[in-house]
Amino acid sequence: MIEVGDVLKKGEPPADAVERLRHRLRELDADRHWIESSCVPSSDCKARMRGEIETTAASGAPSFDGLIEHFGDIAWPQHVVHIPPFAMGEKGAAVTGSASGELTDVMAFMIWLHKSAVIKALSDLIDQEGDDAVAVSQRDREVRLAEIGRDRLRVEREEAELCWRAQAEGAAIMHRPDIDPRALLGVELIAAPAPVPNGDGLFGVIRRAGP
Repeated sequence: MIEVGDVLKKGEPPADAVERLRHRLRELDADRHWIESSCVPSSDCKARMRGEIETTAASGAPSFDGLIEHFGDIAWPQHVVHIPPFAMGEKGAAVTGSASGELTDVMAFMIWLHKSAVIKALSDLIDQEGDDAVAVSQRDREVRLAEIGRDRLRVEREEAELCWRAQAEGAAIMHRPDIDPRALLGVELIAAPAPVPNGDGLFGVIRRAGP
C-alpha cells in the first residue's frame, strides 16, 4: 500500500499534492505525445522499404517453367482482384454476390525489372522527407513508452490514495474520471494461465497492489 506520508512534501496540503501529481501526469502525457508523434529514423525506414520492395519484386518475376519444359507460354505474375457486383432484380432490389478474377500484376513486374532503380529513388525520397535530428527508433519508442506507462501508473496510484484519504477527512477532492482503474482500486493485474483445463477460465487474476 502507498503511504500518504511518503507522497506529501513537508507541510504540503493534500489538495496541493494532488494538483502537483496531476501536473506531473500532464507532463508525462506530453512526453508520450511527443514520442508517438516523432518520425522514425531514415535508416529504419529504408530497411523496411527494401524489405517490401524485395518481397514485391520476388512476386513480380515471370516464370519460364512452361516455356522451357513444354515450349509453352511465359507465366506472368498475377494478382487476384475482387469486383463488387452491381445488379438490380426485377423489383429493384439489389442482387448480392461476388466476383473475382486475375490480372497481370504490372507493378510487381516493373519493380522486379527495375528493383535497384526503385530502391534508390525511394531512398532519396526518404532522405528528403525524413528528419533524423528528432527521430526515435521503434525500439527506443517502445522502451520509452513503457517507462512512461509505468511512471504514470505510479503517479496515479499516489494521486488516488491522496484523494481517498482527503475524502475520508471531509475534503471536496474528486477522482479524475479518466483515472486508471488499477490506481483507483489499488490493485494490479497479474497474467496467469487459465485455471480451467478446457480453456473457459479467466485470463488473469487480480490482487491488491503493494507488498
